Amino acid sequence: PISETGTINVNLATAGKIDLNVYDATGRVVTELSRGRELPAGPTTFRLESGDWKPGVYVVRLRVDGEVRTLRLAKF
Repeated sequence: PISETGTINVNLATAGKIDLNVYDATGRVVTELSRGRELPAGPTTFRLESGDWKPGVYVVRLRVDGEVRTLRLAKF
């Protein structure tokens, strides 16, 4: 869960270009944290500002070189 601010940690096994976005329940992008950014292998932390989001469930979508992972995030 997140209230006003939080972090998203990404740990890549190999270097790659990533897209990292947060979507609301309608599928609208509410935050774009990265688009096509090249990251080295290892951990990277992204700061997430959610102060203007409405309470609800959001989807975090990470795409690394064509592979996609998602997770749900609750905003209180």
